[in-house]
Amino acid sequence: MHLMIVSTDLHHFAHVHPVADGDGFRLEHTFEEGGEYLLVVDYQQPGRGQIVDRHRVHVEGAVKRPAEVLAKSPLRQRVDGLELALKIEGELHAGEGAMLHFDATDAETGLPVADLELYLGAKAHFMVLSADGEDFVHVHALEDAQTASRVSAHAVFPRPGLYKLWAQMQRRGAVVTVPFVLRVGTARPGANHHSGGHAHHKH
Repeated sequence: MHLMIVSTDLHHFAHVHPVADGDGFRLEHTFEEGGEYLLVVDYQQPGRGQIVDRHRVHVEGAVKRPAEVLAKSPLRQRVDGLELALKIEGELHAGEGAMLHFDATDAETGLPVADLELYLGAKAHFMVLSADGEDFVHVHALEDAQTASRVSAHAVFPRPGLYKLWAQMQRRGAVVTVPFVLRVGTARPGANHHSGGHAHHKH
C-alpha cells in the first residue's frame, strides 16, 4: 500500500507505507504545519485490481508560510546532492502518452551517477498530481529504458494544465525526492489518446 500525503498547495509531500494492523492499517506521521492536506491511497485489491482512494483532512496547528502558487519549473532540479535533468520527448498534451527521461548527476562533481539503488523494486517512482488535486498518476521507471544514470517513464496526463511531479530515487540508502512542475497542453484532435499510465484516477 502506497500513501501520498500532500498539502493542497502541493508544497508538502510524503510517500509512506502504512503497516497492517488487524483488519486495517496504521501509520504514524508528523505534519510539518497545519492546514489542508490530501491523502492519496494507492493499493491492490483482489478481484478489483488497482484502487486509488482520496481523503481530504484538516490538520490543526500554525500555518508557517503563505500558500504556494504553482508555476512551471525549470527542467533541471537539485535536491540532497542529486541533480536531475528532465528531457521530454516532444510536447506534453492531454490524453497522449509522454516519454520522460531523467538524467541524474552528482551535484558536487557534475558527473553522471552510477550508484542509484532499487527503491521498492524499481529504479525510480514518479508520483504526479494535477494542480487541483483531482488527477493522480503513479508510474515506475521503465526497466528496458534505463542506464546507470538515466531513468525513463511513460505517463499520460488526462487534462491540460499544471501538474506537480515528484521523482523518487534511492542513493546510498536514502530516498531523494526531486519535484518538478509541468504544464500540459490541450488535447490535439486526431491524436492517439490513452486512458492513463500505471495509475490515473480522477474523482
